[in-house]
Order: sequence, then C-alpha cells, then structure tokens
Amino acid sequence: MSIITKETLVQYLYGETSIEDNLIIEAALTTDWKLNEEFTILKASKNDLNNISLKSPKASSIDRILKYAEQKSDSTLPVAH
Repeated sequence: MSIITKETLVQYLYGETSIEDNLIIEAALTTDWKLNEEFTILKASKNDLNNISLKSPKASSIDRILKYAEQKSDSTLPVAH
C-alpha cells in the first residue's frame, strides 16, 4: 500500500483491510497528524451514523415503489417478433 486514502481509512474502520495493511495504516496514524485527524473525523461520523434513529417508510410508500418498478420492468422487456 503506497497511499492511504479516505477510502482506505473507511475500509480500515470497518475491518476490511488485511493484517499487513493494518500495520501500515496504524504506523501512519501514529506519525501523520493530518491522517490521524481524518481518521478521527471518520470514526466520529461512523459513531454518529450508528446512533441515528431511522424510521421505516410507510407500507404504502413501499407498495408504490414496487408497483412502479414492476411497471417499468414490464415496459422494458424485449418484444418477441
């Protein structure tokens, strides 16, 4: 791994990086204050997202979406000649 991007930090945050990459990222986090600051912000954002209370959509909304999708898929089916 040559460059640690925000995407790499997100992967690290969610445990999606290899053990080798973890060692590289952890070393970089201890020496690069800007990278560490980005990681701290990402970690706080993840925590905030986990604490948001989400509401489920109404059943009627889901029904309308499914009906619309069904109509669209029917209209895009190829016609046999």
